[in-house]
Amino acid sequence: MAGKQNQKDDAEVEVVSNGIVEMYNRGTRLFTKDTIRHIAEQLEKYRDNKLENNKLHFTNMKGEDVEVILDPSKPPVWEDMNTVDPQKACLAIGVTWPGPHPVLHHHRLPSIDETLSNTFSRAELGQVFDHVRQQWEASEQYVRLKKLLKSRKAQLANVKKIVAVALGTLANGSKVSRPSIVQHALTLSLQQMLSKMKTPDNRIVGIFQSIRDSVLRNKIVKTPIPCFAQDPAYLPRDKAVLAELGITFLEDPWAFLEVDDTSLVVSVDPNIPVRQIIADIARPVAIIQHKMMEMNGPDASAW
Repeated sequence: MAGKQNQKDDAEVEVVSNGIVEMYNRGTRLFTKDTIRHIAEQLEKYRDNKLENNKLHFTNMKGEDVEVILDPSKPPVWEDMNTVDPQKACLAIGVTWPGPHPVLHHHRLPSIDETLSNTFSRAELGQVFDHVRQQWEASEQYVRLKKLLKSRKAQLANVKKIVAVALGTLANGSKVSRPSIVQHALTLSLQQMLSKMKTPDNRIVGIFQSIRDSVLRNKIVKTPIPCFAQDPAYLPRDKAVLAELGITFLEDPWAFLEVDDTSLVVSVDPNIPVRQIIADIARPVAIIQHKMMEMNGPDASAW
């Protein structure tokens, strides 16, 4: 009986999948900033207890009007969000997009005491973050990143902000999330490196250089490039630590509305179709993300 049900479910998924691929091949944009903004504004009302009857209205991929009742008593949409308020996430649509196997870059860090307490305080988590960040900045990958950015200075000159999506919570209970911390440390490195690469307006600098060139070199303080981060998995302590580091937290899905042709996007291993969404709504300067693989293909079991 279960086998027949699974076959039926697979058939239904295939029909939906084929329909989406057909729309995509016709050039249909599955996501737009207008629809994302419409959902974001409704979610803001929901968080402020002002959304009428807790009903979310949006247009799905097929152009149909859909109504979803936001019920916090229902189980989360995805298993890996079982400790997170599911209503913080805009999960009305989920797409698994097939692609090649990812090229994984393993980065080992020295052992850290992961049991500082059953629940990390903000200060404890900040200390752990600093430790992992120092190890990241001493790594070969960090050096390679620096060289890569320098070699692409001309292409990156237009970057005016960094948008990070789905980098994960910094810790789960008493367990440090190393991949998440390293990804956030990477984001901060990008912010720091790209900010240093920015040169002042030559017309303005030229006026002062003839008078007090040496003073300008020492006195000019370069404002860091704005950095935004979005993940419904963030806990209050995550937000506090990131805020101290200069990363501005945004509720889902507002970060997507920040993405434009002056953005650099960081989304290493998301469980939402970040690349697809961005491909439909903007053309950022660059996206840093793992290569995608087909989650349900013949080789999926090997992963």
